[in-house]
Amino acid sequence: VAADRTKRFGQGWDGNPVWSPDREKIAFASKRDGHYEIYVMNADGTDYKRLTDGENFNKNQPAWSPDGTKIVFQGQSREEPYQSEIYVMDAADGKNVQRLTDDAKFTHKQATSNEGNPAYSPDGTKIAFWTTRNGPVVEQWVMNPDGTEQKPLLMIIDVGPLRGKAATWRPNGKEIILSVYQHNNWDVWKMDADGKNPKRLTTDGA
Repeated sequence: VAADRTKRFGQGWDGNPVWSPDREKIAFASKRDGHYEIYVMNADGTDYKRLTDGENFNKNQPAWSPDGTKIVFQGQSREEPYQSEIYVMDAADGKNVQRLTDDAKFTHKQATSNEGNPAYSPDGTKIAFWTTRNGPVVEQWVMNPDGTEQKPLLMIIDVGPLRGKAATWRPNGKEIILSVYQHNNWDVWKMDADGKNPKRLTTDGA
């Protein structure tokens, strides 16, 4: 399902839909209850239910684990400085929520940092995500599904506002494609899953 083709239910905002691995369910983010939460519905739009509770942060950008048992997502505080982290929960009922990133462990060049657009590798052994934990740059990082062994792969933005883009894994898990911002321009790049051999695939000079 394309990111801009969302099913609407009354007032509010519904977006960021993603298929479950078996194509029977769709996870999506919605503001229908006043705050951004993660929901799941059948592929035909029936029987939707909320997986996350209100608490004190918004939830967005869901992504399924390859075996369909987990959903990883971005959680962002609702008050300034609006810091976001990556979380994971059980896909069946939203239980066992675990925070995977903790930027308090890192030194920043700015007051706050953010993570977003988590994406499981095809074999489920890694999660790619973008982060600003090293200051005003946006970098592509990768970690284990339990949040351990977090390491950088590629800098996406050299300077400027937060404009990170989601990474997509090659089905064999050997490469990652993503949008990279350089010199006031976005292009599509690819790199090995370990961050080596980055290569620009498009040359839009606009």
